[in-house]
Amino acid sequence: MRPSAASPVRAAPIAMLLAACAGSKLPMTAAGLAETGSPEALVAYLGQPGADGQVCARGGAVPEDVRRSRRTPGALVAALRAGKVPGPIWADCAESLLPAMPGERASDLVDRILGAEADLVEAPEVEHDPALQAQLEALHRVALERAPGPAGSRQVRAAVLAELRPRLAGDRLGPVARPRAEALAATLEAEQGEWEGRRVDAGRIAALTASRDEAALRLLARRLPDPDARAEAERGLVRVRIAASPFPEVKARAASVEVAVLRDGAYRISPQDHRPLRAALAPDRIPAATILARQSPPDGTATLLALGDGGRPGVLPPVHLAAALTVEVAGLSRPIRPCAPGRPLDPTPCLDPAALSVDSPYAALRGPDLVVRERADLPALAALARSGSRLEVPVRAGGALAGNVSWPVRFERPGRWVFEGSKPGAPGPDLAIALERVDADRLVVAATFPGGRRLAVLERADAPAFRIVTRGASGWSGRDGSRGRDGSTGTPGVDASCLSGSDGTAGGPGGPGEDGEAGGPGQPGGRGGAVNVAVRAPAALLADTLALAGGIVVSEGGRGGSGGRGGMGGHGGDGGAGGRRASLCLKDGRSVQLSGGFDGPMGPNGAAGPDGPSGSDGPAGLVRIEPAAAASLD
Repeated sequence: MRPSAASPVRAAPIAMLLAACAGSKLPMTAAGLAETGSPEALVAYLGQPGADGQVCARGGAVPEDVRRSRRTPGALVAALRAGKVPGPIWADCAESLLPAMPGERASDLVDRILGAEADLVEAPEVEHDPALQAQLEALHRVALERAPGPAGSRQVRAAVLAELRPRLAGDRLGPVARPRAEALAATLEAEQGEWEGRRVDAGRIAALTASRDEAALRLLARRLPDPDARAEAERGLVRVRIAASPFPEVKARAASVEVAVLRDGAYRISPQDHRPLRAALAPDRIPAATILARQSPPDGTATLLALGDGGRPGVLPPVHLAAALTVEVAGLSRPIRPCAPGRPLDPTPCLDPAALSVDSPYAALRGPDLVVRERADLPALAALARSGSRLEVPVRAGGALAGNVSWPVRFERPGRWVFEGSKPGAPGPDLAIALERVDADRLVVAATFPGGRRLAVLERADAPAFRIVTRGASGWSGRDGSRGRDGSTGTPGVDASCLSGSDGTAGGPGGPGEDGEAGGPGQPGGRGGAVNVAVRAPAALLADTLALAGGIVVSEGGRGGSGGRGGMGGHGGDGGAGGRRASLCLKDGRSVQLSGGFDGPMGPNGAAGPDGPSGSDGPAGLVRIEPAAAASLD
């Protein structure tokens, strides 16, 4: 028996998963994933448009703690089944993650994948639901194509196979589910060393090779448990593919090509042996994107993101040059492509990815994939804005220029820059602002201040909302008034006296509390700093740029210090104690009691002192805006 893929044993509860993912801050770059480090953060990253499933590969951004976490297998499968991660991205991650996981975790993930695929082929909804069909395709891709290694538990494999066989024998499976159920059953049988109910041996593989059964050989080459049998299936698969190759050069050198493919996993072509003549990029194979530069002027860098539909930022997808680039080389009759990653066992000649190069500080190669760097220096981006705000990445194949991968760049407006005086009452720092209009749509702004410099690029549409402020510091607060002294205690009353026959007298009243001292006045705020703004713009845009400068740059005086709080009034003094009573006094031969006096009243409390007045606000500094000379401002 196997647990259902939707049960808590096999997958994290979907509600908990979605809640955890909702707490992840998006967009999340690969660097952000590496810092966050949780299965839920991995799911959140993979669910973004443009996510790169290769972050899951060994050496990628997924932290080791996530690879080892008990929650990771369940979280991944639950995310796919909940529709949180697109199937192809999910499969890229799962396929590259399995070899990098500890054995127990990898086995758990395989069990969950097999169980989820079995659940889907048995679900009637899969016949008409494209989303479920995409999930089924992703699960089956990983079940079949994963690298030899963790095969999951025997119990789960046996349970899934036992469920599939009677359904395949019946007629309840539809045209979508049946081929996948047959393929899953064949995969599980191959992992037991069988094909179509018989043990796989050298003779069986030879027969499949002779009949050119490429699909069967491909499955056996991936899933047979015996390494020698897998190697023999690989050999048969490569021979079948060589025989079907459209390259006459491959057929002419079949023996050496077979050796190369079995050794390297592909027929890699070196530019030293086959000189590249021409190369070309297919524009429709390059992801369409607008790059969003999220600027951090205090540290002089920006994060490069993708601007998605509706203006929502996401992450930039890689460019798969194995699909986008073709190269004509000397000695081959047809164009070739860069070799795909992994071990495809394809004898089609492909260019060694080591022969590829890109000439850009913004991008790098990861095998055959072009990846835009997530961080860039702001001075370099300012130069990019001056040259048209397009990120151009020249791609070469063995020295032959294939063309440029090109994306437009939009610059996100940074937060306002506020420079304040260093201590209470101090003036704001003086600033030198350079405002350069690079074209009708963008400006470069730089602020030089004591101890540093900041730089940013502004879109013209965002410029009216941007501010650079030099502000005096708030003034010193006034001194708080002292508390008034408490009033004195009243005089005590006279005790009752048997001798005089008089009652006790009342105590005297307490003295009044002293009024609190007035708070001291607040001190004036510091003046705003002086600002010199140098504006450079084409003649046709100068008036507009000068007007923008007047709204962007502000000098403000600091707020006056608050007045000191008035001191509290002193407490009124306690009243004097009344005279004590007298007992057992003799009067006319009788014993009588003489009453004592009342305690005196408490004195009045002193009044609180008045709060001190606030200091005056500091004056604004002088802002001078004028056109600059034609020389560059930075």
